[in-house]
Amino acid sequence: MEGVNIVCAKSSNRILRGLMFTLLAILYLILSKKVVLVVFYKGCTIYKKLFPWKKMILDIRTLAVNKDAKIRNTYDVKIKDACEVYDYVTIISKGLAKKLDLLSSHYSILPLGADSLSDLPKTYNDMRLLYVGTLSGRNIDESIKGVALFANKYPSISFSYDIVGDGTEGELEMLKQMVQECGLESVVTLHGRKSYDELKPFFDRCNVGISYIPCTDYYDYQPPTKTFEYVLSGLYCIATATLSNKELITHDNGILINSTSESFAEALNTVSSILPQLDEKIIRESLSTYTWRNIIEQYLEPIINKYI
Repeated sequence: MEGVNIVCAKSSNRILRGLMFTLLAILYLILSKKVVLVVFYKGCTIYKKLFPWKKMILDIRTLAVNKDAKIRNTYDVKIKDACEVYDYVTIISKGLAKKLDLLSSHYSILPLGADSLSDLPKTYNDMRLLYVGTLSGRNIDESIKGVALFANKYPSISFSYDIVGDGTEGELEMLKQMVQECGLESVVTLHGRKSYDELKPFFDRCNVGISYIPCTDYYDYQPPTKTFEYVLSGLYCIATATLSNKELITHDNGILINSTSESFAEALNTVSSILPQLDEKIIRESLSTYTWRNIIEQYLEPIINKYI
């Protein structure tokens, strides 16, 4: 966007890259006379401690989503500590603010959003499913099992399922093996990791987005970026019924399911029956207020101007 300058700290060495990043940030803080927005990461309190007189806002995009409760608690405590150091906090949802026990006077909601990745007209003559995102901790194997249940029950229905993303070591290969064991090679394609610039062809071709997130308390308040990207790109969305997805998914743009293979299979049956009735204009407009430009103009700019 106009007026946005990006400075990258590049190094193949993780420690050196982190040091370069910190030094660059400190340099810009020395030179800056404006309001500073710091997106939380472990160790970010150093900036406010070094420059206590500067106006700084801490932005929180996520709490911990590790399956280990002890690791989650440790990480979330660091976020709480950082909130106490900074002048003000912007946070992705009221649910996360409540979990952190933030005072209403100390934070504002800065929602998640997205932009359309595809402007091509959509056709809904057959199901072309798309999942984009990490494979780690998302239980994507349940969606593949659901595809197998659906394909076995309705062999005459033609559809495809593209999965874009990678996970921890061996996870992608495990899912590929599952696809082979289920005999779904002609239906399910695992593409591995793709860069953001490589996603457009998938959003152009597909017409149903899969926002599959385990229904757990630590995912409940995490609005998924892909739900926005699917819907804004004209893809009807099959989404697991987390609290965040419940706030976004309506009968106009998608269907809510449990995070089980059986529920996924039932959703495929439902979507296949209503596919010809879908209207991409209605789907896209259902979340049109969540474009990045709207979020900047309606949420971020008023917060920044308040501190200016």
